[in-house]
Amino acid sequence: GRSCGSSGRYVFIPPAGFRRALRFLAAVYNWQTLFFENGTAAFERDDKRAHNAKGQRIKQLEEKLQKKNEVVAELIEEHVQLRKELGEL
Repeated sequence: GRSCGSSGRYVFIPPAGFRRALRFLAAVYNWQTLFFENGTAAFERDDKRAHNAKGQRIKQLEEKLQKKNEVVAELIEEHVQLRKELGEL
């Protein structure tokens, strides 16, 4: 056995308890390994969601800008046509 502290007493760990402790430590080690190898993936999901939201916002703004450009083009075309009809061009 092992001595514990300065009292000189020995601590007996039953085999089943020892095996259970080893399984627990192995599980903790495995969890820790998985976390350090793949932990960033948990944070990437939020980044991807934010990136997708930004992408959607950019797409909406581009569509809105395209519509405005079309309206301005139509107005300029009508203005030019009116000036032609009035003989200004």
